[in-house]
Amino acid sequence: MVVDQFRLPSFVVNLAEACILCVEKNVGGVFHISSEDYLDMHSFACEIASTWELDTSLIEKISTDSLGQPAKRPPRTGFEVDKAKRELGFRPVGIKEGLQILAARMKGVSQPNK
Repeated sequence: MVVDQFRLPSFVVNLAEACILCVEKNVGGVFHISSEDYLDMHSFACEIASTWELDTSLIEKISTDSLGQPAKRPPRTGFEVDKAKRELGFRPVGIKEGLQILAARMKGVSQPNK
C-alpha cells in the first residue's frame, strides 16, 4: 500500500446520517461528508487489518511511483466538512471508531454456508 497518498476516508454510516440530517432539516446544496482523520493509504490498510486482527506486517509499504499507474493520483485529497458540521450538526466518526462499528455490525450478520 502506498505511503505517499493521503486521504480522508468516508464511513458509509456517516454518509447515511448526513442524508437523514439533510431531510430532517429540509436543506439542500452540497455537503462534504468524510472522516476528519487524514492518513496515508498504508496506515489505513493497517487500521483495517488491525481491526480484524490480521497480520499488518504482510502489508508492504510502497510509493505511488512504483505502481506505474497511467493516471496520476493526487498525493493529498479529502473533503472539508465544516459546512456539514455547522449547518447539519454533522459529527464525523473517526477511522478507528468507524472500523470498530463496522466490525461489530458484521458480527451480527449471518455468514453464508460454505
